[in-house]
Amino acid sequence: MTQTTSSVLGGDVRDLADDLRDLGVHAAAAAAAGDALAELAGRLRLAAATVEAQAAAHRGLLAVDWTGAAATAFAGLVAVRVVQLERLAADLAGLAGTASRRAAAGDALRAAAGWAS
Repeated sequence: MTQTTSSVLGGDVRDLADDLRDLGVHAAAAAAAGDALAELAGRLRLAAATVEAQAAAHRGLLAVDWTGAAATAFAGLVAVRVVQLERLAADLAGLAGTASRRAAAGDALRAAAGWAS
């Protein structure tokens, strides 16, 4: 049994149409995830800014001329806290950047789905 060229091509075209429909479904899901990631990126940036403000306040405490042994211990604790806050702010900013890039990828998929439909 042999198939004609048109029947083979017809099957390929139908398969391609199914693939494009599936791409649209996946792109819609990715777009929704992209929107959520964009919102997450905004929240992470806000958290990073808050942490950076806390670090600045702690640095201000280090500038005060404290006296005595307790003051030395306090200054040491504040210095450690500044380092921790700066690391946390950097981590939050990095997560925000990752979320933004993934949101942009979702936007690209959404555009591709619009093109494919």
